[in-house]
Amino acid sequence: MIKAYDDTWQFYVRQLQFTARRGDFVPYFINRSLFNYLNQTKGQNVLDIGCGENNLKLFYPNIHGIDCTLEADTHAFIGDQEYLDLPQYNFGVAVNSLHWGDIHNNIELAMSKCRYMWISLNENHPIDEFKNVDTWKQYGDVKYFWHGQKEETRELIRNHLNNDHLYHYQAQKQNRTLDTDTDNVYANTVKHDPYYGVVRVILKRKETINEKTLTEFWM
Repeated sequence: MIKAYDDTWQFYVRQLQFTARRGDFVPYFINRSLFNYLNQTKGQNVLDIGCGENNLKLFYPNIHGIDCTLEADTHAFIGDQEYLDLPQYNFGVAVNSLHWGDIHNNIELAMSKCRYMWISLNENHPIDEFKNVDTWKQYGDVKYFWHGQKEETRELIRNHLNNDHLYHYQAQKQNRTLDTDTDNVYANTVKHDPYYGVVRVILKRKETINEKTLTEFWM
């Protein structure tokens, strides 16, 4: 079962058991924008660049994962010949997988294979320029842009924990404090987000003349 959340901290508090919710049932947590994007593919093939353990394929069998992992469908990194030999895809995703090495080149390679891309970046390398929507416009039409490193989110996290009565019971037993736990969640899901990134974008590749002709033909 998949459970979609707008913000990573909303499911992270459950992973840390900072909540009164049942601990014996844990769904697959996913970011809502990615969830909606994948559902809109309607069974068309999706290229997952840097798929890791290829977990998304457990729920979306139309995914083809590429990575240097045992679980990948194609064993390669972006830019390798095996990647270049892949066919074209209407849809692609790159969840925290393009922020290594030359990020600009990685995005160009991703857009060369996919007409639409859902991309997220974390702070593994300097990404300040990618926190500006104008940076992304050079690669295609920006259909969605989100940058979530907001200080006010800290207060949302604190209020959420403070309003959960079981949280206080558990925190007291384990000698934890509300401020420390708030800082922990904030640091691992807002300042850095190893799950779904601190920048999230949906891009549509700028159409070539041939693609425009095909689009007009099918409309």
